[in-house]
Amino acid sequence: VDYMTLKSDVACACMLSPYNSVDPAPPHPSHVDMSTEEIGVILRDMSLPLFERYRAMFSLRNRGGAACALELGRALVEDESSATLRHEVAYVLGQMQCDESLEALEASLERESEHRMVRHESSSAEAI
Repeated sequence: VDYMTLKSDVACACMLSPYNSVDPAPPHPSHVDMSTEEIGVILRDMSLPLFERYRAMFSLRNRGGAACALELGRALVEDESSATLRHEVAYVLGQMQCDESLEALEASLERESEHRMVRHESSSAEAI
């Protein structure tokens, strides 16, 4: 699938980023028919490939709102598989600028065992 063509032709609004960024993974079209909680389960499923989890992350970000920020925040504090994923989650929470993300961002900052890359992004996101 040529996602650039998809993006320039016809695409569901949930697949188009409302942010001025180039995302490393496009949202999955099937996420349109899923609940926010179901997409959150995909994001937190550590047995899935990172690419699929990234797709879920960007679907939640693009959908927006408090419930999506809370699902992303859960991934930030519960994930134990990938500092890179947690870093990206903190980044998209910063893009969303949603008050509901503050608790998870603070928890990430307070976790001394967290990778410094993740803590740095969490502090940047919280400052926004």
